[in-house]
Amino acid sequence: RQAEQDAAEAVLARLLEFQHRASGHLRDLSGELRLGASNTIGNYLVGELLGGFVAAHPKVAVRLMVDNTEAIVAGLLDHSLDLGCVEGPVVHADLESRAWRDDALVVCARPDHPLARRRTLQAKDFAGARWILREHGSATRAHSERVLALLPPGETVLELGQIEAIKQAVIAGLGIACLPRVAVSDALAADRLKVLRTPFLDLQRRLSMVLHRATYRGALIDAFLAAVAQRPT
Repeated sequence: RQAEQDAAEAVLARLLEFQHRASGHLRDLSGELRLGASNTIGNYLVGELLGGFVAAHPKVAVRLMVDNTEAIVAGLLDHSLDLGCVEGPVVHADLESRAWRDDALVVCARPDHPLARRRTLQAKDFAGARWILREHGSATRAHSERVLALLPPGETVLELGQIEAIKQAVIAGLGIACLPRVAVSDALAADRLKVLRTPFLDLQRRLSMVLHRATYRGALIDAFLAAVAQRPT
């Protein structure tokens, strides 16, 4: 039944696009684009993600759902979303990932934290560290777990569902965290947080656009992908 529904929606999308082409209004796009963005992107990069497209196509209604990567993938698989933008690769036979842009995480602490006061750090210095992590299902959580696997055992003192909550917990001195640099730039500038120098850790990652392979990629999706591809460097 789902396959029949997918086929019917694809046919309808093609018919609407043919009508636009026939009337010469393809550049004047309208309709609804259902996007999903993981928390880092939806909360800190939404202008970069949507700005060019919204400016170029003011008649398109963009519906943006912000959630963790696991929820975005679920929305693509059940066709409640047309396209997703997530942190890290997504491996699923029914989904296609396209690289969007690079991103970086940082290990951060309050400036008066013992690790923040050290000039140089080694992996062994993190033994017994108190960590604040994202919830399961988050790509930031998955990356943080890969980082922690390279360090001596520590303690997970909090698991929180929002980056801002984690940032405030670190500022309050409750622990340290691995967070997107874009999310902590304001706190760094205000000297409320400090980035710990960890050249022995790989904290780079790639943000990706994800689409369902069965989704008809008509003018709306093509225009959106073209807009995000033209982002400033």
